[in-house]
Amino acid sequence: MNLALRHRLTAFSDAIGQVGDRTAFIAGELRCVPLRPLVGRAARTRNSNPAAEWQRLGGRMGYLRQHRLANGGYVWIRHGTADVFTVAEVLARDEYAIPDEARRLLPDRPRVVDLGANIGMFGIRALRDLNPSIITSVEADPYNAQVLRRNAANVPMGSDWRVIEAFAAPAGDSKVDFVAGQFAESRSGEAGGHSVPTVDAFTLMDHADMVKIDIEGAEWPILGDSRLATTNAKVLALEYHRWGCDEGEDPSTRCRGLLELAGFTWRDAGSPGDDFGTLWAWRQP
Repeated sequence: MNLALRHRLTAFSDAIGQVGDRTAFIAGELRCVPLRPLVGRAARTRNSNPAAEWQRLGGRMGYLRQHRLANGGYVWIRHGTADVFTVAEVLARDEYAIPDEARRLLPDRPRVVDLGANIGMFGIRALRDLNPSIITSVEADPYNAQVLRRNAANVPMGSDWRVIEAFAAPAGDSKVDFVAGQFAESRSGEAGGHSVPTVDAFTLMDHADMVKIDIEGAEWPILGDSRLATTNAKVLALEYHRWGCDEGEDPSTRCRGLLELAGFTWRDAGSPGDDFGTLWAWRQP
């Protein structure tokens, strides 16, 4: 069995463990997985993108489905797509389990900001683990944002979940070139993109207790900004990437160094890969 297939099957198994009706989840995947080569071909021949073609072709197959979660609540996902990997990564695996040292720094009803929210899995995990008073999710990809809004609408009474469709950057009220429609790998700075508005990440972070950052290489300007040392956010969950990192620098070493410079203690959440890694960071008030 090749590595890619093994990785896909492991993610599928982990994701199944998160839902209440496993039969419905499996049926959704089996119905939509055969569309993958058709979607890829259509995206190339129509000069489109995968998410748009999944919407066009998968919509006929009911690829967008809501599932009840085993631990309570609901989740919307696009069957046959990378959303299954996102469910597995965020909801099932320990790398997004907040360390005890960081949890002790948070108030009872923390304010959570999610920069690069994708379809909202981190928000769902935060609702389960932290009972936040408010979640503010920022997502620049309009295809992801459509699903994110569905998931944000499932917030329980007593909490608030807001969605900002924009690109998280060190400065707001500007534009960046952004390639959408790539699911979790949509990102800025590549050819073929379109302009999307930015929102000031630090304004949001100053009104948060915990911040998750996963913006596909655009984290480096935020990590390198002097305001990181004075932000009110006490806890960070961060995925860093090789793309966007200075050429010749090890992204793991650079990320840790910038966090230490800003006064954060960090802990790896799993083994760093060649191109990306995940860690938690926290700072005493």
